[in-house]
Amino acid sequence: MRRPIWRAAAGAGGAVAMAVALAVVAPLAEARSLQVEDLLQREGLGAVTIAPGGRWLLVEQRGPFASAARFDFQELNRLFRTRIMVADLTDGGPLRELFPPDPMTGYQLGPMSPDGGRAVVYRLTGERWELGIATLASGEVRWTGLTPEAGGVPRKVQWTPDGALLAIVLPPGAWPFDIRVYRPQAESPSLWAAAARGDAAVSVMTSGTHAPRRPADASRIVRIPRTGAVETLATGGFIDLELAPSGRRLALLEAADDIPLVGGRPVHGPYGLATRRVRLRLLDLANGTLATPCPGCDVLDSLLSWRADADDLLVYARDDGAAWTEGRLMRVNTSSNRAVAVDAGLAAHLVLRPERVAAGWLGADPILFGRPAGSGRDDWFRLAPGGSPRLTGSLGRPPREVIVSGDGLLAAADAAAWRIDRNGRARRLTTGAFTRTPRRSEDLVERTVDGAVRAQPLTGVELFGERPVVRVFGDGPRSLAGDRIPAAGVLLAVAPHGALLDLTMGGGEERLVWRPTGGPDRVLATLNRRLADVEQPAPIAITHPGPDGQPLRSWLYLPPRQGGPLPPLVVVPYPERTYAGPPARFWRDVPISPAAPLLGRGYAVLLPSLPSAAQNAGPADRLGERVLAIVDAAGRQPGVAGRFDRKRLALWGHSFGGYAVTTIIGQTDRFRAAIAVAPATDLISRHGQFGAGRRVFAQDVVPTSWSAGWVETLQGDMRGPPWEVPDRYLRNSPLMAAGRIRTPLLLAYGEIDGSHAGQAEELFSALYRQDKDAVLLAYWGEGHLFGSPGNLRDLYRRAFAFLDLHLGPVGSDVGLIPDAAPRQPRPEPVSASSGPRPPPPPPR
Repeated sequence: MRRPIWRAAAGAGGAVAMAVALAVVAPLAEARSLQVEDLLQREGLGAVTIAPGGRWLLVEQRGPFASAARFDFQELNRLFRTRIMVADLTDGGPLRELFPPDPMTGYQLGPMSPDGGRAVVYRLTGERWELGIATLASGEVRWTGLTPEAGGVPRKVQWTPDGALLAIVLPPGAWPFDIRVYRPQAESPSLWAAAARGDAAVSVMTSGTHAPRRPADASRIVRIPRTGAVETLATGGFIDLELAPSGRRLALLEAADDIPLVGGRPVHGPYGLATRRVRLRLLDLANGTLATPCPGCDVLDSLLSWRADADDLLVYARDDGAAWTEGRLMRVNTSSNRAVAVDAGLAAHLVLRPERVAAGWLGADPILFGRPAGSGRDDWFRLAPGGSPRLTGSLGRPPREVIVSGDGLLAAADAAAWRIDRNGRARRLTTGAFTRTPRRSEDLVERTVDGAVRAQPLTGVELFGERPVVRVFGDGPRSLAGDRIPAAGVLLAVAPHGALLDLTMGGGEERLVWRPTGGPDRVLATLNRRLADVEQPAPIAITHPGPDGQPLRSWLYLPPRQGGPLPPLVVVPYPERTYAGPPARFWRDVPISPAAPLLGRGYAVLLPSLPSAAQNAGPADRLGERVLAIVDAAGRQPGVAGRFDRKRLALWGHSFGGYAVTTIIGQTDRFRAAIAVAPATDLISRHGQFGAGRRVFAQDVVPTSWSAGWVETLQGDMRGPPWEVPDRYLRNSPLMAAGRIRTPLLLAYGEIDGSHAGQAEELFSALYRQDKDAVLLAYWGEGHLFGSPGNLRDLYRRAFAFLDLHLGPVGSDVGLIPDAAPRQPRPEPVSASSGPRPPPPPPR
């Protein structure tokens, strides 16, 4: 028997998601390495929800990755391998399909009704996106024929206290932009057909005085009662809704005019990702009138918070053209339809990409997570007429997310659970280390789960020695399942009479387990049985200094079985990523992530921590030097030295990691091979490229704000357009170092990737012109994350053959370049022109 292993998963902001011990119930006598096909056959769980009242459990159960009914919706392909499952937690029934799925149809789970008896469900086909309402007891689904909005932070549907459903819906036959942008190839045939007939086939983009006034949007706010006809409440360009507790008023956010790009002002960053301004509208449900309380306010879509006992509303807004950092918290009086700034001398803590602020109500007073001028940290404050007491001042690291409970707050901070009264007096509720139930990325990510939320308990796991206990804090604390949690897993959800766990039973087999208080466990589903005998190598922490001297840890994985020659090392870089602990989803990443397949192939894998230096010349600044310093630190570290081949090194990166790969090989020749998937290589051209989806649907967005924003403000970090800081672009574009590249390079991209296929083509063309070793792979129908199992199998087959060719065989499938031997690096750049050759590069 293998011993239990305690696990913790690092989350955003350094939060650690509690896992309770990994118990393996049988020895791994026939353990094997993970293979690419294992990832393609991996099953999974999507959203997991226990309905109000605790009777019904709803689960998005996902079949094998390669089993999806279709693969032409990019990131939404997961819906086509999803079944909506239900279990009655009170009568011991099994987990079963809520309703029979239709072929070639994808499904997604929405929110539960307040009485816990119904749920919103969605279905996706090649022809439509549709809203349905399912009755949990019978499995009956009422498909409404309506097309709801989709995606993003704003709320699209909401249940009313009387059991009706409010929804934002589109005109018949329309597609939500967040779905059709994933499928530009579906629109192209109609354009090609028009061209073939001799008709106009054109996408029009305009700027300046040529820009037309945007036509009015035609979405509707509808009310869907339990029975009877659907009622239209308002028409406009609505993107979000929030019903007041009184039920009389409905707060709406409406998309307005385009946000222009202004010279001399950053794109994105503090100015945000939005391409259109957003206005607040208030709908009086008694008389149907619409009011605009703050006509000149551009409202942030992450905050619409009603006071519990009055129709007062909190929003966060900025003036048109201003940065979000210049915004203010606004209190909207719905009786007078006036919005007034809440001026407490505090600056809201603003999270970027997407932009979010954390605020809410504590009784009659607004609360805000932010800081006074000159303060060194953010805290929760109650904004009262007589002053603004600091509520979380006694906590070491105040959390951004709290629960409003009665006349105080519940919070998880400093490895403990706390109750905080309205004046900031904090009382510790736990003695052992406590970790809040982690939010799952598969769950709904609407603004309603962020900041200050109410009407829910604080749940998590408290450790008493090595005995984990599920704890629930609401009106009063209670424990669930007592000391009966000895097995491994992640706490998924809690009900009044039990807890739901995701247990890992070995190499990757999972069991969804209901653990009732005072009763035996129920295994509701078993996933990934084929992974039960997979051996997962333990991570090895590599300690090293960061670019500013800070202590960092990178993570080395050695293949499970070693014999014969030392394994080559493949570095998987991603600039700006720092791993405080072992990568949380290392074995559950989408199949485009190469680390696990490389280990299964027999390579050692290094995931380096690469934060940016405080002062740097751009993302390429000393990147190769920093990565090699981590490789060398691993090679010297006691217990690691001599366990991988320091001479046989390679690189593999995706997206910004692909940019890192192409940058590094322009700075050093120590790597024998490199693979870059979906890289940015020329920041000048990347600044203005649209991508296929935004080119086809140009009428919906300001296309250049996405590409220019990424280059100037986000990962590209150019801090201005190319005509203002050209030298910074040249220094940080891998294309401009093509003359110094000698490392054989394999480039791959998806032809409808928003990061634009031209980036890989430009660098390949530069290497081809110099007769250097390079391979370019174009995968049709693929976006940024490859979804077709056939394309993924092909990519890994070719990539492994490429590595075998240039590093020496590790596997047996060598077939990319038959009968070829590695070519010797050229001593100097080669030019295909008739002009004089440039001088050789200086020694590095």
